[in-house]
Amino acid sequence: NWRSEKTRKKKASKLGQKWTARLVIEQLRKKEIIEKTGAMPGSKTFVKRYQTTLTAVMASLSKEELEEAQNTAIEWSAKAPPAAVQADFAKKKALCLMKDLASKLWKQTGMKNFILSAWKEEDEVQINGIDFNEKLEGNSFTDTKDWKPMLSEWNAYAGEEFNVDLNNDNNESEGEVKKGKKKGKKKNDYPLEVDSYGLPVIPDVKELNLESKKRLIRTFLTKHYRLCSQQPKASVPWALVRKAQGDFIAVKFLPTGWKLNNPSKIRLADTDQLLELW
Repeated sequence: NWRSEKTRKKKASKLGQKWTARLVIEQLRKKEIIEKTGAMPGSKTFVKRYQTTLTAVMASLSKEELEEAQNTAIEWSAKAPPAAVQADFAKKKALCLMKDLASKLWKQTGMKNFILSAWKEEDEVQINGIDFNEKLEGNSFTDTKDWKPMLSEWNAYAGEEFNVDLNNDNNESEGEVKKGKKKGKKKNDYPLEVDSYGLPVIPDVKELNLESKKRLIRTFLTKHYRLCSQQPKASVPWALVRKAQGDFIAVKFLPTGWKLNNPSKIRLADTDQLLELW
């Protein structure tokens, strides 16, 4: 009946993004906001200034621009945001949403699940196998069973949906497994938290020794380089950085007269000076 239908709608899980004018402006003017913070993205100062800067950017907009943002928010909430915004949302939020879904299904229904996902970022389709069973009082599906035979059919389907060829390597395309447990860090990586934009955040460094500070600086710079270059496994080309430092980092993000070099060669006093600025 009508009452039951209304109750079901109220209790339905809302996995979608409820867009507001503020979120739309933040998404469409992200570069402007980041630049106006005047701080290195991911630094404590950046995090502290970010929301205030966003508010200032909103205050600078005309009534017409704010109304347009509000209308865009209504449209994105009712239908869907542009593909680029969807891809950005998928990178930042999809895994958390799927983990939340898997957890609720297990707790409320005792249901086990394994998710094959596909989403498009520019011209590349990301294929993932999502497995949270090990975190939900059970054994990992991907560690105990061979799930790769599913991929040829899933790749074929995703390829048709996104109009790309995902089975062009003799059906040996492999997806990435994402689990509900933390993966081990590389030996030289410093474990840094990231903000809502995926940018690394510098922690309190007072208790760190020289080697830890070097690792932190290397990881921080490497993460930024990979984000800017769109190469998730790239290493910072330190030789090129030394030759053309200005092509890689703005002067305002370095101490006066600073020459950026491989972090392994930095002295303690220099690490403190650099981290204090960031």
